[in-house]
Amino acid sequence: MNFGIFNEIPMHDRITPAQAFNDAFEVFYAAEELGIDTIWLGENHFTAEWSLCSSPLSIAAALATSTQRVRIGTAVSVLPIANPLHLLEQAGTVDQLSSGRLEFGVGRSGVALPYRTHKQPYTESRGRFLESLEIISRAWTEERFTFHGDYYHYDDVSVMPAPYQNPHPPISIAASSPESFALAGRLGHAVLMESRGRQTQVRDNLMTYRKARSEAGHVGPEKVFLRLGVYVAETEQKAVSDPEYSTMIYYKRFSALIADPLEGLNNEALEARAERSRIVAEMTYAQVLASEVVYGTPEMVFEKIAQLQDDLGISGLVLDVNCGGRMSSQQTIASMKLFCEHVIPKFR
Repeated sequence: MNFGIFNEIPMHDRITPAQAFNDAFEVFYAAEELGIDTIWLGENHFTAEWSLCSSPLSIAAALATSTQRVRIGTAVSVLPIANPLHLLEQAGTVDQLSSGRLEFGVGRSGVALPYRTHKQPYTESRGRFLESLEIISRAWTEERFTFHGDYYHYDDVSVMPAPYQNPHPPISIAASSPESFALAGRLGHAVLMESRGRQTQVRDNLMTYRKARSEAGHVGPEKVFLRLGVYVAETEQKAVSDPEYSTMIYYKRFSALIADPLEGLNNEALEARAERSRIVAEMTYAQVLASEVVYGTPEMVFEKIAQLQDDLGISGLVLDVNCGGRMSSQQTIASMKLFCEHVIPKFR
């Protein structure tokens, strides 16, 4: 199983931006040293109060030249609000600088603020995403290409630099709906997903993914990555108490993000989003521990992850090792060290 960590350059009012970047890179270099497989970088815009990762491919370029082994992924590049050619140029550069260590995760995001700021209706996001994904695929498999869609128009384009990996970096699609799982399956791409206590729904979506992948004739091992809050300590009490404040900040923030309505959604979708926000806002820490995260001793964490692997057939984890972004880099690294020394070897 592949084990990666998730990071979005956490920021809060007790540190400076410079400290936020320093802390994040301290965690990144520890991940390289400890044997973590992949560093996955989030993408957030206009969120200076909690995340500074507005340009994950810039962070990836810095990592490409300061690490030797660990793979570097985007989780995810938000295609509908980006220029696809600029993304291709940046991604190709990172793949060259890293000698082929880029994992290219893409998605639409469900956060309203970037779409509102760009004056882009969310109802266009799926069409823009699909067109951008086709442009990326063609640019990385054709020497020159022409494309005319509803949103993008390019004539006789050749994007450089080409990726180091042949034919291109692995592509992962962030999926939460049956439609997005089916799309990833048809295209033969990996899936990046979250569970959030809804394993029955996730299991059904994975069946959709695997069916679409099989019907499209894709062979070889599938890649299904699950993002999961994980914290490891020597005692259960410490594993539960250390991340409590930070974790609950995350769920309050998540509730607020999905309470912000996306322009253009129908009433049913808006009501479902508002209801989900209400449920998350009312969650207690005990409920979070029971269904949302995996916190505990190394043995407890191993058992829970092994059960998830059996239940869902996942091939990789994206560990949210600082859920909420309020734990220190020292706490985060100590947890990672226990995980790498006592949990990962049991899966290898």
